[in-house]
Amino acid sequence: MSSPIVIGALDSLGAITPVNGLGISTSAVTAGLTILAGGSGTMAAGLAPFPGLRFSGRVGTYQIRFTAPGSIPPAGHTITLIAGPAAALTFVTSFPSSWPAGQPFVPCPSIQVTDIAGNPVQQAGIPVTMSTPTGPVTVNTNSAGIAELTEIEIRSPRRRRFSALS
Repeated sequence: MSSPIVIGALDSLGAITPVNGLGISTSAVTAGLTILAGGSGTMAAGLAPFPGLRFSGRVGTYQIRFTAPGSIPPAGHTITLIAGPAAALTFVTSFPSSWPAGQPFVPCPSIQVTDIAGNPVQQAGIPVTMSTPTGPVTVNTNSAGIAELTEIEIRSPRRRRFSALS
């Protein structure tokens, strides 16, 4: 997050009340959101910052809740998750279990670059290298973050193993 969420203790007129030492906790209201770190804070001068608050989940909008002990009403906040940096590769179209030697794969195998939560990273130009029996093949992703391996074919009939890395 670029700037931390700060929770304030307000009086009935909306002014910050100088509360100290009150523990505040965070919880996900919407299913599918995981709080990774920074889910608790302590009031100092009526404010509780959450500078290390980190989330994981699929791209979308989520509700989080901040609560304090006692009869203090909870505060809600809406956050929107977007795809994070590239962290993994996922086959969109995989290799068939068998294929005629000397023929290009149809459809061609394709690999999606994803973030740590499995969200597609929609970015062109990420190099994806496929290790093949005849040597490495590198293809850059398109604007959807997909590398289409159009130049791969098997030249002789036998079992092969393929792997990809970015």
